[in-house]
Amino acid sequence: NTGPILLALNPFQDSSSLYSDKVMHCYLNNHNTNAKLPPHVFGVADAAFRSMMRSLDSQSCPDQTILVSGESGAGKTVTTKIILNYLAALSHTNHKHTSSLEHNLLMSNPILESFGNARTIRNDNSSRFGKFMEILFHPSGTLQGATVN
Repeated sequence: NTGPILLALNPFQDSSSLYSDKVMHCYLNNHNTNAKLPPHVFGVADAAFRSMMRSLDSQSCPDQTILVSGESGAGKTVTTKIILNYLAALSHTNHKHTSSLEHNLLMSNPILESFGNARTIRNDNSSRFGKFMEILFHPSGTLQGATVN
């Protein structure tokens, strides 16, 4: 079963305002207001998390997958960082304090980026390998563990 698909493009210009804390909080708090928000990577991460939590409540399979794909320089690494930050914020919202696991997970990406990267025509820091990240959540919605392969 395939869920929503979001196409994100690298605009090759500063778009940091699209991923600001203010925008993040709009998506974090949207489950309370049910406002119609535009498609966004925060929305994709939010939908996966909330679907997982609903599945846990109903004792069905809670597994969720977010696939980030694209050509070199498309913004896959940045998008993954944005998703991880959002999931950490959701976990923090459900637990009220930031754990060392959340911090370690967010800090692992720069370390992984330092291995096997190369300069290409489109990207000064292009990954030469794929990454599979598995993030485990406690039934309460807090981060419980993670693996990176």
